[in-house]
Amino acid sequence: MKAAIFSVIAIWVGSAGAFDPTHVEKLRNTGRCDTCDLSGFKFPVNAFLSIANLSKANLSGANLRDANLTGADLTGANLRDANLTGANLSGANLRDANLTGANLSGADLRGAILNLANLTGANLSGADQRGAHLSGANVTGIIGLKRF
Repeated sequence: MKAAIFSVIAIWVGSAGAFDPTHVEKLRNTGRCDTCDLSGFKFPVNAFLSIANLSKANLSGANLRDANLTGADLTGANLRDANLTGANLSGANLRDANLTGANLSGADLRGAILNLANLTGANLSGADQRGAHLSGANVTGIIGLKRF
């Protein structure tokens, strides 16, 4: 599984932030990093994190631009102010996640589970929201929310 998750990543790009480098290595080697601190980490553009377990991980301020997170477990994750522009989150579980101020413009949210998530002030402009589950989600001040 680890080869599949990071097959397109040649180099991890470091960035200023509070992330724990051992947690980055854990994710790279196992595809799992629940409760890890990856805050402020700049993932490579197009990072392949499909079906990764990032439940309750701290990804606040992380750059996940164009990342493939299809089917990923982000239950209870902190994605406050994260850059998820163009990310593929189809079928991802973001139940009870904190997406306050996150940039999800152009993201693929088809079938994503966002029940009880906090999306306050998030940007969903141009995001494909078909089939996304938003039951109990806080959508206050959201930009680009579509109701199907």
